[in-house]
Amino acid sequence: MAAHNTILSILLVVSLVFLLVSTSVYADNECTSKLSVEVECDECTEWGQCVQGSVPVEDWLTFALKTQRELQIDFTFDQFIMLDSHNSFQARAYGLRYGANDTCVWPPPYPENCTSIGNHEFTILDQLNMGIRGIEMDVWWCYNAFRLCHLGTHEYLGDCEADHMLYSDVIDDIGAWLNQPENQNEIIRIYLNEKQDQQHDAEMNSIIQAAFGSRVLTPADLSGTYGGHWPTIKQMREDGKNVILAAGGTDGFFTHGDVYIHPLYFDADLRTNLFTSYPECSGRNNSNIVRVYSDSLQFPLVTSGYYKGEDTVGSIKNLSEYVQCRIQYPTMDMINPELLRTGVFTWAEGQPEGELAYDSCVMLSGVDHRWYAASDCATIRRYSCQNDVDPEDWRMSDMTGPYTTTESVCPDGYTFSIPHNGYRQQKLIESSTDNDVWLNFSPWLPAAPTSMPLTTSGSGQATLCFDLLLVTSAASWFSSRLL
Repeated sequence: MAAHNTILSILLVVSLVFLLVSTSVYADNECTSKLSVEVECDECTEWGQCVQGSVPVEDWLTFALKTQRELQIDFTFDQFIMLDSHNSFQARAYGLRYGANDTCVWPPPYPENCTSIGNHEFTILDQLNMGIRGIEMDVWWCYNAFRLCHLGTHEYLGDCEADHMLYSDVIDDIGAWLNQPENQNEIIRIYLNEKQDQQHDAEMNSIIQAAFGSRVLTPADLSGTYGGHWPTIKQMREDGKNVILAAGGTDGFFTHGDVYIHPLYFDADLRTNLFTSYPECSGRNNSNIVRVYSDSLQFPLVTSGYYKGEDTVGSIKNLSEYVQCRIQYPTMDMINPELLRTGVFTWAEGQPEGELAYDSCVMLSGVDHRWYAASDCATIRRYSCQNDVDPEDWRMSDMTGPYTTTESVCPDGYTFSIPHNGYRQQKLIESSTDNDVWLNFSPWLPAAPTSMPLTTSGSGQATLCFDLLLVTSAASWFSSRLL
């Protein structure tokens, strides 16, 4: 018995030592993967990528991208523009199954013989923190559960195995993120790519229910509550509907009984190497939805040659052209803060330089075509005017004056307004001929203490006071930021 106890004691000590050593090694890991090194996260995996949730995101970038989403609050969901992530789950930070030991260094073109099976460096949680609102996942039923595995024609990536991540775990992460106070008004779209009918409907629907509950805008909601028409972002928020799931696959739409999942609704789907920039925009207009996707993968095939994602599909290395074309889902690989910065068309770097108040005034600069909170609202400038019938028609006012929201400053048929997306901004820039122009940001400012919330009535414009979460974010940012 004594010998038995001695052996148990030795095993316990060895286990504790191993735990302490392994924990210490994990804590001391340094980032070695290029994108993780560049973002300067504090904690890294044993393979050198940022640990989930550790990617720093600049407050200005968070605020600017949130502004661009808030400008669309009166857009219906089928016109709502969001930054999207291609094969979101296939991220190196998730481990070896997802490319942790990749040798290709972003961006392409890659060396001929390097391997990249990861579409991303950072986890879905970090992608959400950076401003991504469209998540895409390949879901497979294997080893008695739905798991995330990039399967299909890519032989080198292998079959779905028991050590691939559980779909339920990642969905739970998204649900927990959405439940955080600062994220509760965000709209998330999840695209499930199932390449065949895998059945197991009850399991799929229970996972969605557990993570999101009543937050999902269901097919029944769409047909019943909204009469078959997509609601506005404002309506979705008022009704507590923050999540939309869509499904598509090689052989059809697999919606698991139509309980939570809609059939895919993209009207067009382009590879980046087929995309035409502004003003052609690949035929993009207000009546179709365009997803333009990229692919960062490169790996040897089992049978022959190499698969090269950039040669086959293309890669998004700069978002500015997609923003100008109001592409609804610019669907990126290797998402990182520097890439997302190229998608900002609103605030200039470091702007606004103080807390926004009900009497703040905002201008579009004629020099860099970015937004600034003006230091003097009495400066004489022209005004940005939007056509009351055609929201894509913009012009500068003939009248000049100080900033005002109480006087009629635009010609007949036009209203003092603000561009709600990058395409409308481009139209205003062309009209402004490099002059500074006042923008009507008043609907998104805190209301004066003794007044009603400011509203506008022009086509496509906001009809409520600025989202309180954004105002709160601004106040928090400016109170903590060294100016």
